[in-house]
Amino acid sequence: MMDRKPGRDSHPPISSTEAAAQVFDVYREKRRRFRSPVELPVRIITADNCGARALVTATCTDFSEDGIAFETGAELELGEVVFLEFMMAGEPQATDRSLIRVVHRKATGYGGAFVKAEEHRC
Repeated sequence: MMDRKPGRDSHPPISSTEAAAQVFDVYREKRRRFRSPVELPVRIITADNCGARALVTATCTDFSEDGIAFETGAELELGEVVFLEFMMAGEPQATDRSLIRVVHRKATGYGGAFVKAEEHRC
């Protein structure tokens, strides 16, 4: 087993068996991309047909190249396209904004697919 320096890594390296299990989980769930579990604060910006906007807080629980899962107390509709802002650590004013389409809902948990700006007309 590899020696680790104290405080250097918070997670031990995974074995090939654990890596294979993660790949199997992706296959079993029929996902096209591996999902990375996280816990990140995000903001969601919604807009209605009249242009009124709402800003709500959420927590990103996992993400992949294609989409994102998040928890929020806000009511979002399936098919709704919203802006999702990731807050950058240590920089409260710095954000990275992405468009997502809400594609799944279970209680307060949502799944969103990333949308290219040219595919969506606001």
